[in-house]
Amino acid sequence: MGIIFTNAEVAEKIRKNSFFDNHHVVEITSNPSVDIRVAHHCDLSLAVIGDKIILEPSIYNLYEEYLLSLGVEDDQIICGKTLLDVTYPYDAVYNVLPMKNHLFLKKSITDQIILDQTKLNIIDVNQGYARCSVLPIGQIAAITSDGGMYKALKEQGYKVLKIEPGNIALDGFQYGFIGGVGGTVEKNIIINGSLDFHPEGDLIRQFIENQSFKVVELHQGLLVDVGSILYYQR
Repeated sequence: MGIIFTNAEVAEKIRKNSFFDNHHVVEITSNPSVDIRVAHHCDLSLAVIGDKIILEPSIYNLYEEYLLSLGVEDDQIICGKTLLDVTYPYDAVYNVLPMKNHLFLKKSITDQIILDQTKLNIIDVNQGYARCSVLPIGQIAAITSDGGMYKALKEQGYKVLKIEPGNIALDGFQYGFIGGVGGTVEKNIIINGSLDFHPEGDLIRQFIENQSFKVVELHQGLLVDVGSILYYQR
């Protein structure tokens, strides 16, 4: 049993899917410190890296006791050092991408606690929204429309599918990121929307299935950037 982190709207969809009955779903509240259009994006307020859950200080105070009640060990729930701010890059200090052996992040903005805690090899990238911009397929492969992230991942030996930007809804913006659409839960890739509504949907589905993962679509409609779906495996 693991813990799925997401916002309230997506949490409701996941709970209706019996496929995830054996998981806890934790709704991360909107963070008032960031742009209201993305305040509900959990990948701005916390990072899950290995056996650690690192939370922005205001979110930590809200969720520490609850996570303990779900059986997470005290030393695995860590309070970050940096409070978020409304403007980029100060809203992206926890938006990091953990893979099998590497942690991709923009080092100059990343919360110091993350840098201190990780045992992964740090790869410094230009993209502050490292997690938003990449949909990890487990820890072995990834999908992105960001050229810099594509290059960085390929250089470290990961399988990467490069897609065109756009065709992902995000209220208040021209379009959202593929990473914000979903996340990995065990051997499943949860997608908020349906790949049938994306022009490269068949290519994306094939790439995911070629890595021996199953696509789980939460609704029939456009892909929607919800600030990622993060997973903590106990």
